[in-house]
Amino acid sequence: MPGRENLHQELRTLRDELGRRAQSEAVPPMREAAPDLPKSAASGQWQELEQALSEIADNAEEAVAKHPLAAVLGAFVLGAVIGRLTGRGKA
Repeated sequence: MPGRENLHQELRTLRDELGRRAQSEAVPPMREAAPDLPKSAASGQWQELEQALSEIADNAEEAVAKHPLAAVLGAFVLGAVIGRLTGRGKA
């Protein structure tokens, strides 16, 4: 599945980027919020997040494959509602 692999690659890129950013700062933001959090726990949380997002992407992909018309209509309705809420629907 190309979508799933792209998601995994994007998550790895974000994780690496956040790691470099935290190392370059004088006081990493995670240290202030959770000083007793070991690095292995943070790594485990990243893996859990990656797995959860992969499952969500897989489920969404399966739902769209099973019901393509409903997915397109749902996306259209959601877009129309968001457009109305943001004021773009005013004529």
